[in-house]
Formats: sequence, structure tokens, C-alpha cells
Amino acid sequence: MSSENKNQGWIDARFTRSYLPLAFIAGLVLGGDTQVEQTVQNCWNNASRTSTQAEGESAFRKRLLGVLVDECLTVLDEQSRTQSQVSEGQVEHIEKHNNEKNI
Repeated sequence: MSSENKNQGWIDARFTRSYLPLAFIAGLVLGGDTQVEQTVQNCWNNASRTSTQAEGESAFRKRLLGVLVDECLTVLDEQSRTQSQVSEGQVEHIEKHNNEKNI
């Protein structure tokens, strides 16, 4: 087994143990479970690229939590932008409707 495969197996095992707490925290931060799965998956993808077996369990979990929070903030930012775009579109529609009524 190559050292890369050993390292990936080690990361997978640690991440598996951390999955439920990460999903719980993501659900709290995101206010529901609509994007929890994808957010935790993104967290795993980002963390797996930079983790080493020499990293201790607590350091690994601390870093995972930081990556998860970053991922949650990205999701919330995207949701906020989408809502702003929808709100702007609604305002434009209402203004257009009001202008048509006044003609």
C-alpha cells in the first residue's frame, strides 16, 4: 500500500468519526438541513487535500471545524446573494406594474 493510500485511509477514518458532529454543527449554522450534506462533503474535500498523518486528532478536528465554518459561510453568502437578486427582481416587477397602472 502506498503512503498516499495510507494517508487517505487515515483521513477517511478520522473524518468518518467526525461526520455526525460536523453535520450537526452545519445544520445549526445553516438553519436547516438543505445543504448540510454538500457543505460537509466540501469540508472533507478541502481538509483531505492538506491533512497529514502526523497531525494529532485534536488538531485535525479543530482544522475540520474551521474548514466547515468557512464552507457554511460560503453557503450563507450565496443564499444571501440569491435572495438579494430575487428581492431586486421583485422590486423591479412591482415598479413596472405600478408604472403600467399609472399610464
